[in-house]
Amino acid sequence: MSRHIPHRQAPDPLYPEVDVGEWRLIGGNLAALIVHLRLRSRLSLRGTQELLREVLGIPLSVGVLQQCFEEAAASASPLEDALVEGLLAEATADGGVLYIDETSWKERGEALWLWTFVTTLSVCFYVGQRTIEMLDNVISPTLGAG
Repeated sequence: MSRHIPHRQAPDPLYPEVDVGEWRLIGGNLAALIVHLRLRSRLSLRGTQELLREVLGIPLSVGVLQQCFEEAAASASPLEDALVEGLLAEATADGGVLYIDETSWKERGEALWLWTFVTTLSVCFYVGQRTIEMLDNVISPTLGAG
């Protein structure tokens, strides 16, 4: 007898409580919409829940929405180094420019900053403290800052 078990990703130290694998309650397109509503539209979990229920007829608990959001973050985490590498390569190329901006960002009641790093072809976002270390962690290896 054979039994297929969905793949489970090894735990990520940055997301120790998040279990990422092939078995999912929410598909990729709906997960992308949930992330968009939370990050781009800045809806709360309850606001996201209400919109999905009232507009699309999809009743999901706040816990399932939070789990989906955390799984999406953990799934995208391995791409970060490659994105930053591409961003900085473009910024240091002939005539390349790296634009950096930050704006206030409230997360779980804590006052943080949303950092934006932009070139012609790439954009990277980071949420963290407004410190020189935050800036250095992104641009130091390539641009020699700090």
